[in-house]
Parts: sequence; structure tokens; C-alpha cells
Amino acid sequence: MRLLVTRPKEDAASLVTLLKEKGHEAVLFPLLEIVAQPDGEKQLKDYKVSDIQALLVTSANGVRAFAQVDKRRSFHVLAVGAASAEAAREAGFKHVDSAEGDVISLEKLVREKCKPEKGKLLHIAGSSVAGDLKGLLEKDGFDFDRAVLYRADKVTGFSDPLKAEIKAGKIDGVLLYSPRTAASFAELIEQDGLKNDIKNMLAYGLSEAVASKIKHLAFKDIKIAATPDQEALLKIIREPEDEKMTEKKDDKKATDPKVIDVKAEEVKIKETAQKPETPKENTTKPDEKNKPGAASKDGKTPPKPEDPVEKALNAKKNEPVKKKGSFKTKAIAAGVLILAAGGAGAYFTQNMWVPKIKAQIAETLNIETASAQAQVSAEDIQALVGRIEALENKPAPSVQSVDVQPLLDRIVELENSLNSLKENVSTIQIGNGSEEKLAEFKELAARLEAVEGSEPQDLTPLQEETQRLNQLVQELNVRLSDVEVARIEARSSGENAQALIAGLSVLRQRLQTSTPYRAELQALSVLAQGDVVLEEAVQKLQDHAETGLASYSSLQASFEKTANEIVRASAVPESAGWVEQTVKNITSLVTIRNAPGNLNGEGPLGIVARAEHNVRAGDFTGAIGELRQLQGKPLEAATPWIDAVDARLKGDETLSLIQAHILSLLATAGGQG
Repeated sequence: MRLLVTRPKEDAASLVTLLKEKGHEAVLFPLLEIVAQPDGEKQLKDYKVSDIQALLVTSANGVRAFAQVDKRRSFHVLAVGAASAEAAREAGFKHVDSAEGDVISLEKLVREKCKPEKGKLLHIAGSSVAGDLKGLLEKDGFDFDRAVLYRADKVTGFSDPLKAEIKAGKIDGVLLYSPRTAASFAELIEQDGLKNDIKNMLAYGLSEAVASKIKHLAFKDIKIAATPDQEALLKIIREPEDEKMTEKKDDKKATDPKVIDVKAEEVKIKETAQKPETPKENTTKPDEKNKPGAASKDGKTPPKPEDPVEKALNAKKNEPVKKKGSFKTKAIAAGVLILAAGGAGAYFTQNMWVPKIKAQIAETLNIETASAQAQVSAEDIQALVGRIEALENKPAPSVQSVDVQPLLDRIVELENSLNSLKENVSTIQIGNGSEEKLAEFKELAARLEAVEGSEPQDLTPLQEETQRLNQLVQELNVRLSDVEVARIEARSSGENAQALIAGLSVLRQRLQTSTPYRAELQALSVLAQGDVVLEEAVQKLQDHAETGLASYSSLQASFEKTANEIVRASAVPESAGWVEQTVKNITSLVTIRNAPGNLNGEGPLGIVARAEHNVRAGDFTGAIGELRQLQGKPLEAATPWIDAVDARLKGDETLSLIQAHILSLLATAGGQG
């Protein structure tokens, strides 16, 4: 497939190589041109390595822009995806972590790797950014800053060669990596009137956001990567053999990618040089040589082959054939045999003649023979071998690696400070003063000489007065500081108290509905931080935050069922037999009610009657006081309702405590204000 690559040249090099390895032909036409921003370079000089918790990079262009203007590499880099992470490693950064390709995953990675209190986050970016990374991280409490090091300018139109290829249908697909690139591509297609020429073209988008910018164009199909990274994008690109299943891979000729420059007048194609075919020595089939009338290489018709029988009969009539070979050949063969025999003899008799030849050579060259040399004992040789083995087995001295990158970064910072100091010094201009200034200077010099020449005076009283005044000023400063702190605390306390009132109101409304109130309690807990009384009160409400507290109306409605269970439990003793249990089962099918107004009864029935009277009157405290007089099975039947009422009453008591404390804070703030 011939695929249009729209990435900037710096990013497209590796992509072109990958496409070529997969058998595709890449047509390179960058839609964005990367331009450096000098203001960002000046901004980087103000940051120290110790001040920056991590560098956030959302593109490989940002990494390259940083590497060109800043030599420091000891920063911790958090990259949005694999491509920008790889660019950071290639630039020399050692501590690099990668997210999953989008701003949301990068924000998650930052929360895992960083803490708000450990320093600033510096985002290395271009003039145009996608996603609200700043808002997400500041919401998490991080100190966020952004350095704009480059801008990506859009091209104003397709080149003429590229438009010709699109119109001719020679582009099979286009790769789009960012929403901005996709939007630029769509604009140029419409601008150059090519909307009807892309019907057979496929579009490959890195994400849904990219695809949304071109969905109005009539592509043959728009394919989206499963995950926003280059590896996933390349997986959805069809292999070349998918287009023509009958074509053999061995028949394909590899070609270099076609490169189309934005300002080029013609398309420059790098063609792979074809090797000349080696001519075949003989293209005539073996069986054609013997065919009658077959033409020879020189174009002449070969003579007709003779009949073997006739040839044999005629051979008898000819003279005897001479023997092959000659005397010269025989002599050479005999010489070779003699030399071979001599060499074999010398080899098998070397023990006899080699020592004599060695001795003769040594005597001629005045070299001592082995017999005259000092003999080395076997023990000495063994000791030497042992020493060599010990040296070989001795571990090499370990060299502790030293990370010099922080030192290099510090040197860079010092160089920047020195350059800044030089600039400041260069701005100081020293000029000659006027005559009036010179006269004034001489007058001051004369007065100084007069003072120095006069008799010394006793300055002790003046020094004491000065010391007293200084002490008084310090006391006044302390008092003013205390007043200012009190005003700030009062203002802060008043504002926080108002927020607490609002949070308490929301929580109280939720508690009236018998529903969970975890979110409302959490909001109030955040406002109560630092206030011991409120923190303890909020903690008391945590036990029922997930389930909620029963409202008084629901408690009143459920009491009737509880009362019936208490009466049934009291009707059957604990040691009851099967007859009593049968009676209990039968009574469970009907509602048992005590006579209205019978509040003086004894036993469980009287207790239930009085408790019911209290419930109807809204006196839940009196109701559970009556029910706690029960014993045994009746008390067990009443316990769940008693616990629910008790939790409700304690919750109300806690709310009242919170309200009273907040009101006291408001009163204090109002009095100080």
C-alpha cells in the first residue's frame, strides 16, 4: 500500500522505516512545521532541578525542543505515551515513566509517582495543547506550570505533485496522529477540491478524537487504533498481500519511500538500483541440441549426425589411432611422483635428521642448545601455573559508578547565573558628571575631612536613646503582627464557619431520608479539619454513613411489627413444647393489639402498651426506656428496633453538637471583626 505520512519530519523517520519493513511505500508530507519559541528557553533558566518534581511531556517534539535548549538530564520525566518516553530516553534522560497515551492516563501516572508537597510539575509543551492537564492536576493539589518551547504551524496547501497523486488515486491510505493534524488534512482536502478523489482512500486515526475531525469526509473507511499508540495503529493497517491474494511475495520489488516536500516543484523518487540480469550461457534445451535441423549458436545448420554402426565399420578401414599423451607429459608426471616419494620419506625419518640440522644451525648462529641451558624443574613450572591461575581468578576491582548528571546540571545553572550577572553588569554605565556634581562632591569631601579632624564627642547618650527607640519599634511591630494575625484568623474562621453551616444543612437534610450520607459527611469532614471538636463529632457519624439512619416516621411505622413480635415472644415460654410452638406459629398470622389506653398493665403487654403510647406521642426516648425493661425472648425481639432508635437519637445529638460549635465560631468571628 502507498500510505501518506503526515507527521513532522522528526517523528516520521522511524515510522517510514517501520512501514517499509512491513512492505508498504510511504509518501511523506508533513502537515505541521515545528518552530522553536525563544520565550520558553528563557523561562527554563528560572527553574532549578531541586524545584521541579517532574517534567511532564506530551509529545516527542516537546522532548526534542527541551533537549536543544537545556543540557540538564537529571529531571524525572513522566511521558504521555511510549513514543515520547522513547524520545526522552534517546535525549539522555535516565528516569523516565510512561503513561498509556492520553491525558487521563498521564494524570493517573502523576498521582501514582508524585506528591503535591514535593515540588512543582513543569509541562514541556507547544503553543497548542490537547486536554486540560493543568486543570486535572491542580484539582489534585499539584503546583503546575507550563513552558512553551515550540509551536506547530500548519501548512497552507498540498504540493502540486501530491494533489496529482491524490487525484490519480495513487494514495491508498493516510495516517493521522493528532486531532489538529486531522483537522488540517480535512481543511486542505476541501480547500483543494479533492473531496471526491478520496473515496477509495482509507484513513487511519490514532484515536476517536482524531477520527471525529475527518468523519464528514467520504473516505472508503476510517479505521481507529484500539489504543492511542503507534503500535496499535500499525496493527490495523492491512498487509500488502491482502490487496492481491494471488501475488507472490517473492515477486515484489522493494522500493524506498517516496518523499514529497511541501515546497518541492516535482516529486523526488529514490529508486532502488536494479541489478543487471546475468545472461544465461545456454538457453537451448538439452534435447533440442540433437534435433535435426536445430540451429547452432553461429546461426548455421549443424551437420547431420553419423550412424554409429556405419562409423564403427569405417573405423576398421582407417589407420590405428595414436596413443594419447606425449613425452613431456610423462616426464612431468614422473617428477611429481619422485617429489611425493621424497617428501614422504623425509616426513617418516624426521626424528633422525631434524636434531642434527638444528644443532648445525645453532652452532652456525652461536645459539646455546637446550642441553646448555638451565633446566627448569617441574615444581617451578607448577608453581608458576598456580600463580597465573590465581591472578586469572582474582576478581577485577569494582569501580563504583558515579552519576555525574546532577553535577553537570549544577554547572549549567551556575553558567546561567554567571551569564545573567554579566548582563546586569554590562547594563551599568559609568559616565563623567557635570561641573555642578563635581563641585558638590568636593564640598562633601571637605565636610567629611572636617568631621574626621574634630575632637571625638561622647555618643553614649545618643546610643542609649537609639537602643531604646529600637526596642520600642520592635515591640510595636510584634503587637501589629499579633493584630494582623488575629484579623486574618477571624476572617478565615468566619468564612470557614459559613461553609460549615452550609455543609451541616445538607447533611441534616440527607439524614431525614433514611438513606446513606457518606458523600455529605465527607464534605463536612474536609471543612472540619483542624477543629478537634468537629473532627470527633464527624467520626461519631461514620458508623452509619453507608447505610443511613432510620427516620422517625419509618421508626414509628415499624414499631407495630416489633410490638407484635414482642407479644408473641412473651406468649410462649422458652421451654415450650410443640403445642406452645404451634400456638405461636398460629398467632404469627394475626395482628395482636393491646386495648387502647391500657397503660397500667403488668408484664410485656403493659410495657408494649406504654411504649406504643410514647411512640405515638413522639417520645422515642421514653419508648426505648420502657422496652429495655423486657427480659429474655421479648427483649431479643425488641432489640433491633431499640438499636435503630438509639442510633437515630445519637445522630441527632451529634448534629446538635456540631451546630452549637459552628454557631460559637460565628460568634467569635463576629466579635473579633
